[in-house]
Amino acid sequence: MNAIFDTFPVSTDSVTGAVELVEYGDALCYGSQHIRKAICNILDQFQGQPFTYSYRHYPNPANDQSLLAAMATEAAKRQGKFWLMHNALFIQPLINCSVLAALASALELDLSRFLHDLVDDSLYDLIKTDWRIGYQLGVRYPPTLFIGGQLFHGKPTQARLAPIVQSHLSHFRLSVLNTVDQKSGVVHWGGNEFG
Repeated sequence: MNAIFDTFPVSTDSVTGAVELVEYGDALCYGSQHIRKAICNILDQFQGQPFTYSYRHYPNPANDQSLLAAMATEAAKRQGKFWLMHNALFIQPLINCSVLAALASALELDLSRFLHDLVDDSLYDLIKTDWRIGYQLGVRYPPTLFIGGQLFHGKPTQARLAPIVQSHLSHFRLSVLNTVDQKSGVVHWGGNEFG
C-alpha cells in the first residue's frame, strides 16, 4: 500500500496545465492515515499524466505531538526519507524526542543531522505557513483535499476521487485555441471563427 510513498516526492514539480491534488494532513491523525491507500491508488492510476500531488502540513494546534511529528517528517525529508518517517509515525502511540531518535536510527538517518534539523526554525516556519494558508483556504481539520484548486467534500475514496481528477484532466486536454490561419489571421477557437 505505501510502496509508492517510499519514493514519491512530497511535492511534485509544478507542471503547467497539470491537475494538482493537495492534501492538508497530520501524521498523527487517523483520517490522514486512513486515506493513504486511496491517494496511493490515485497516484498509481494517473501516473504519467499531467497530475501532481502535494502534501501540506496541518498539525493540530492543541497537540504538541502533532507539531513534533510534522517537524520530524520535514527533518527526515532533508535526508530523502519524508514518507518513511511519515509512515513510521502512524504506528507510534507516543511521539517524543526519544521515540523520534529511535525512528531516525531505524530509518538509517544521520541522527546528529536529524536532531539538529528537528529544532530548525525554518522547518517550523514552513509548517506554520502550510497551516496558515490551509486555514485561509477553508481547511479546519485534516485530512482536507483540494483537486484542481477546488475543495473536495465528502469521504476521500478512490471511487470518488478518480472521476473528479479525470474530469479536471479532460478539461486541460481540451484545445482552447485550435488553429490560426496564418494568412488571414482568423482564429478557429472551439469551433468558432474570430478575426
